[in-house]
Amino acid sequence: MLELTTIQKVILALAIVTLGGSGAYIFVARSSAPSPLPTNIYQPPSPIQQVTYIMVQVGGAVNRPGLYQLQAGARVYEAIQQAGGFTGQADQEEVNLAAVLEDGQKVVVPTIPAEPSAPQPASAPPPSQPVPAASPPPAQPTAPRTTQRPAQPADSGLPPSRQVVLVNLNTATQQDLERVPGIGPVIARRIVAYRARYGPFRRIEELMLIEGIGPRTFELLKPYVTLGTSAVQ
Repeated sequence: MLELTTIQKVILALAIVTLGGSGAYIFVARSSAPSPLPTNIYQPPSPIQQVTYIMVQVGGAVNRPGLYQLQAGARVYEAIQQAGGFTGQADQEEVNLAAVLEDGQKVVVPTIPAEPSAPQPASAPPPSQPVPAASPPPAQPTAPRTTQRPAQPADSGLPPSRQVVLVNLNTATQQDLERVPGIGPVIARRIVAYRARYGPFRRIEELMLIEGIGPRTFELLKPYVTLGTSAVQ
C-alpha cells in the first residue's frame, strides 16, 4: 500500500510539471506573437500636399498665344515660356516676369511702340497756281534793325507792342513769334519745337504742318514771316 501511494505521488508530480510547462509555453508564445496589421494603411494627402492647377490666357507679342494650364503659384515667366516665349516686337520691359499668376488671369505682352515718322513737307502747288514767295524788304541803311513794315489795316486795333515786321522763322524767338498777328504763345511754342526737332524751315508753307495752323491761318501769317533776314521792333 505504501509503494502504491509513492507511485501515485510521482505520477501526480510529473503531471503537474507537464501541465506547468505547457502553460508557460502558451503564455510565452502569445506574448511574443506580432501584433495584427492595421486594416487601413492608406492615408489620404493633406490639402497642402495636393497639387492644384490654374488656367491662364497668354496673348500679345508671344509666339503661341492661347490658354495654358500651370501649377498653382506659377509666375508670369512660366506662362510666357509655355506660350513659346517673346516675339521680336515684344516690349519686355513692360512685363513683370516675377508676378504670381491667378486662376483665370489674362497675360498680355505689349509690343514696342513705333517711333513717330517725320511729317512730309507740304506738296508744291500746281504750276497753274504758283504761290508767291515772300521776300524780305530792302534794307534801310540808316536803320539796320528795321525794315519796311507791311501795311496794317487802319482798323486793325493792334496795340503798339504788337506792331511787327517780317520775322525769320529759323531764328525768331518765341517772344518774336508772339508779336505776329495770329500767333499766340501756344502756336509760338509749337513753331520753336518743330524747328528744334526737324531743323530749319525750308519753305514757309511748312507752317501748315504745325497743329493749329491751317490754310486760312497761314494766309494771315504769310505776309509777316520769311526765311531771310528779319528785324523785330
